[in-house]
Amino acid sequence: MAHVAFPHARILIPEVNFSRSLPHAEQDNLRRLNGYIVAHCHSISALPRNSFSTERDGIHWSHFTASLFLEHWIRVLNSLRD
Repeated sequence: MAHVAFPHARILIPEVNFSRSLPHAEQDNLRRLNGYIVAHCHSISALPRNSFSTERDGIHWSHFTASLFLEHWIRVLNSLRD
């Protein structure tokens, strides 16, 4: 729908970072999802694993990680303007 509404826009899909504390089946699904994103979409790479942390629940990003995501995505978007 976004492509229909904005046919000249480049739509970027970020790869999904995830916690190693998730069940293995969920991790496998997210790896497959990331593979699909990279193969079929304009993608933004995931953060390096050592830069990604979650809250104690193992799901929600820490505040530090959220800041890193914002910086990373802005850097990628700015590089597309050049």
